[in-house]
Amino acid sequence: MKQIGIITLILLGSTIKSWGVSFVNLNSSESISISSLPTEIVLSCDVASIGNRVSCEIYHDINENRIIDSNDYRLFFQYFIDGLGDIVDAQSLRDKIGGDQTDSDGIIRSTLRFEDSRNPFGPQSWLLRITDDDQSSVTAGIKWDLQAAKTGAKGRIFEKSTGSPLAGVEVIFTKMNGADESRRAITNAAGEYRIDLTAGVWNVFATNRLDQLYKDAPMRRLHIFSGQISKTDWQMQKYESFVCGRVYQEDHTPSADISIILQNTKEFKIFHGRTDQNGNYCIGVQAGEYNITLNQYFSKYLGNDHWPEGFYAFPESNTFTIQPGQQLFKDFEFRPYQAFISGRCTLNGQPVADVLVQGIGIDPKSKKQVLFQTFSQADGAYTLGIQPFVMTSLFAQKQGLYTLSKSEFKNYDMKSELLKRDINFCFDKQATLMSLSGRLVDEQQRPVAGAYVVARNDWDTGPDGHLIVRSNDNGEYFIDVRTEGDWRIGAFTSRNSQSAPSLYFKYLVNGVSYKNLDFVLSQHSSMIAQTNGQLDLSDFYVLPHMPDPFFKQTTIDFILPHSGYTEVEVLSIDGEELVTLIDEQLSRGYQKITWDGKDDEGNIIGSGVYLCRVTSEKQTSIQPITLLK
Repeated sequence: MKQIGIITLILLGSTIKSWGVSFVNLNSSESISISSLPTEIVLSCDVASIGNRVSCEIYHDINENRIIDSNDYRLFFQYFIDGLGDIVDAQSLRDKIGGDQTDSDGIIRSTLRFEDSRNPFGPQSWLLRITDDDQSSVTAGIKWDLQAAKTGAKGRIFEKSTGSPLAGVEVIFTKMNGADESRRAITNAAGEYRIDLTAGVWNVFATNRLDQLYKDAPMRRLHIFSGQISKTDWQMQKYESFVCGRVYQEDHTPSADISIILQNTKEFKIFHGRTDQNGNYCIGVQAGEYNITLNQYFSKYLGNDHWPEGFYAFPESNTFTIQPGQQLFKDFEFRPYQAFISGRCTLNGQPVADVLVQGIGIDPKSKKQVLFQTFSQADGAYTLGIQPFVMTSLFAQKQGLYTLSKSEFKNYDMKSELLKRDINFCFDKQATLMSLSGRLVDEQQRPVAGAYVVARNDWDTGPDGHLIVRSNDNGEYFIDVRTEGDWRIGAFTSRNSQSAPSLYFKYLVNGVSYKNLDFVLSQHSSMIAQTNGQLDLSDFYVLPHMPDPFFKQTTIDFILPHSGYTEVEVLSIDGEELVTLIDEQLSRGYQKITWDGKDDEGNIIGSGVYLCRVTSEKQTSIQPITLLK
């Protein structure tokens, strides 16, 4: 994947305010228009206090509402720390990790450079957001107004029945036989789109994510010729079948902004929408059998944190069949739970937020497993609402952390005991599968403490792709890496110092680490690097399943230090074997398989928590895995 241009941040202002970042400007304005490439933009903002870290994100504003919401795509992410400057490759001055161009003085200065690699190839609106350590944030706008190329496509999208233009429709182009070449156009208020393309054959389709009443337009194949603009209009039509209803509290007060999810039971296609201010929703679907669901996990999965704590939706799920042209009504009522399990989630005594806490109970009527879920808050506290059932298990999960299920909670009868129970979870960090480590010394081989080491992943547009640590008293550093990709690693002490090497370039996948990535720091620029690092391969390890919980399929990743006979099975919570996914000889290294939620007979397994067992040679790992249907 191509990297976004290099961003430098200019923080201007005579007074550093203690209540947070309050403004951001692009070339001294709250918004800017880009009409040619390459171009450089000076970005400026204030910070909450001297030495703070700020994050810089750029989003594609799909609906052009100047608000970053769940409809928007993140294109870029980078941290900036007051006083942490540019780290530049001595061999290529433009290949660098951008940083603060001033000293540690409460001002951050940087330059945002856009080149052809960041060309949106048509009119688009972007939003740049600066967020301070105190979580205060501000945004600025970027409007793309490049001169249209002589090769490309344009057209208009309108509703089939009325001819009305449709705004905010995404037209997605993917080049056949092209290496990772795809482009996206968005219709304006007049339903028009334009995009620059290269000559060749492109697959293209249109989707209206902003309005769930419309079907995706069927995929087309366009032959684009050099020097020509292909004009392609689209008609989009509404679904013939609709699922509508209302979500409300016990007193019939409407519940706004609640996510409703429908899953086709055969194709596993997901349809979803949100309630309006009156608690009403209406979602277009194709004819077929569906499971409709309201739960906190799915809401959070869709980027929606609106959920009334301590309540559940009744019914939580329902399966039905809808015919062509039919409109069904499904209402939901939020009811309070009758019992609760509460506690705190901590790591080394510090609170852990957004931990998924799950409990399994047995419904005394149906004798089936019932799954209860919630998330921990910013202070690590959680309150899991449950029914007064016999609870068989209690789990807590968060990516990158590890804790055991609460075995003392097995078969705990919430009917006969107090209707509230306190259970705390203490986490440890999971074994590192990818890492970067080394040592920083000066020219006399003395350790350099407190120096910054920065690692940047060119593939990752999120926080996991930009990692910053400082060397310890022995000059050593360790970076725990969570995402695969092409990484650049550099060191920084001051604006006047040099490092050898200036940058390392390493490709990491699960199970691969590099150590002895050492730096020599000096005031001179003539130093020569003495090492290229040492490759280090992981021992046997099973990664957390992703996604977990899952509703269509999940991926099971594991590392084999040696070639050998390997078996991967899914078991019930009681240890009954349900399906064998792998039973064969595998080579050493990183392995990946998927599970679609079916047993050995091809039957869809019901919602619940199951166990994944991976066995290779004399080593075995068992992890919980949650299926939601």
